[in-house]
Amino acid sequence: FYDLKKDPFEMNNLAGQTDYAGAITETGQLLDKLIKQVDIKPEQIPGAKKK
Repeated sequence: FYDLKKDPFEMNNLAGQTDYAGAITETGQLLDKLIKQVDIKPEQIPGAKKK
């Protein structure tokens, strides 16, 4: 999770910082919603964990 305005080269991953927890949660929820809209299966998503 990167702030592309402050870190355009994606050198500082913010995923573990509590200041960004809300934005990360919102992004995950949006992704889940979009996945349902396009009706794809989890295994079709690049990088998805295999069950």
